[in-house]
Amino acid sequence: MAISVVGLIMLMRTAGKRAFATMLALIAAIMLLLYMAYYWAPQGNGMATMRFLVPTFPIYILGTLFALAQIPRARITVAVSVIALQLLWGTRDLVQQTAQLHHAKESLAIVTDELHNIAHRDDVVIGDNGLLQHLDFVREYKLADISLLRTGAGIVGGMMARANGDNPSPMQSEKMALRRQKYTGLFGSGRRKFVSDVQKWSDGHAVYFVGLERDMSNFDDTRKMHVIKRIALPQMPQDTSRRTGGPFGRGGPGFFGRPGGAGPPGIMGGFGDAREVVIAQWKP
Repeated sequence: MAISVVGLIMLMRTAGKRAFATMLALIAAIMLLLYMAYYWAPQGNGMATMRFLVPTFPIYILGTLFALAQIPRARITVAVSVIALQLLWGTRDLVQQTAQLHHAKESLAIVTDELHNIAHRDDVVIGDNGLLQHLDFVREYKLADISLLRTGAGIVGGMMARANGDNPSPMQSEKMALRRQKYTGLFGSGRRKFVSDVQKWSDGHAVYFVGLERDMSNFDDTRKMHVIKRIALPQMPQDTSRRTGGPFGRGGPGFFGRPGGAGPPGIMGGFGDAREVVIAQWKP
């Protein structure tokens, strides 16, 4: 990025290119300032939202290329140095994250295939957000987030709300809280309203829970849950990276995983380091 800034400054000083270079610099600066103003994350939880800066990358690339073009002797040296630094710094983590991402997507594909053999179009599927985002692309089922049945704002929402009181925040905790106001309370009226809404929404279709068996305890009466399929998942690749925690979790793609293991399903999707997922029919 430093080289690209130098390149943009050099481009501004080039006759006939000043207006073009100024436009590029303003676009990059405005998008960066807007991002910094909105996604305020002093706890370091805004890493996943940096995708919103991707449209500025071509500007940085153009600035870098122009800077290198003005210094012919430095082209090869700088290019080799940057590539070597990137390989030394990120190759091991990249390989590890790729293996973990493959595991997460493979697990989701296995579960989706099994669900296709059981559920039908317009059936309701209750599960974690990572699974629901995947199933949303399938466009065959009605989806309900099980975190609405958990204490407070759910695992991720609750952690973000406590960790980052500044607003606005990268995880938009206020939006999560508003979504859950409809089902306030871990027990009693909040859960009864959730059950009532799911019954109406299903409109006579079947209702399934897909996830870890321990999460079935979020339902008031587990006797109404009937496990109809147990799905074995592949083993998660061993983590050999330098990371000790954070959004991807050490040991797997969980959210805030613990050393040597994985946290709950997180931003990569999948089911963390779980070896089994159940499909249960819920008859409220």
